[in-house]
Amino acid sequence: MLSRRSTRVFLRAAGRAAFCVFLAASVVAACGTSGDDTGDDVIRDRDAGPVSTRDAGPVTPAVEVGTGQDFFVPLEDGDSVELIAGPQGGGRNGGHHIWSAMRIYGIAKADIMLLTFEIADIDGDVRAMVSRTGAAPIQTDAATGALQLIAVPPIIDDCCLLANQQAILRAILTTNGGTTYTDAVTVSVSACPGPSEPGPNLCP
Repeated sequence: MLSRRSTRVFLRAAGRAAFCVFLAASVVAACGTSGDDTGDDVIRDRDAGPVSTRDAGPVTPAVEVGTGQDFFVPLEDGDSVELIAGPQGGGRNGGHHIWSAMRIYGIAKADIMLLTFEIADIDGDVRAMVSRTGAAPIQTDAATGALQLIAVPPIIDDCCLLANQQAILRAILTTNGGTTYTDAVTVSVSACPGPSEPGPNLCP
């Protein structure tokens, strides 16, 4: 049988052990990632139709690539996009770009680490790429409740590598937990304009 003093020591030790177990469990719960941050790569299936909006209930996390300088313009395979002459001028290497945009569904702004836009030729060779952090000027679309980033200009080193051809526009979102969400569309690119609008076609 334990003495009265031994009993008090035992109870204090047991209490400290229970508190440590509780504290450890709390730390694990607080530091755990969200259910979507699995470190996986999630590619949007465009054949499944449009992404659900907030009026349709819970939204599956996804991104949608688009274009647009003043507002988001959705894109489908085969749509046409314009090569825009950069302010630098200087011919075919003068900073041409395609306005790129991304719409974001079911992902909180606080969970966004990086937003990347790529423009590749039809063989998959990347001709332009630019990234923005989660601190970028992300807006909320009033109609859908989705987040969106517009007017991002990936600079193309040589516009003649894409002019009058098909190209692949890709939007990639990376969360703080390491999950990436990707959408891509194949578009038809315009001629490469000169520094004045509409400007001559700079490519032979």
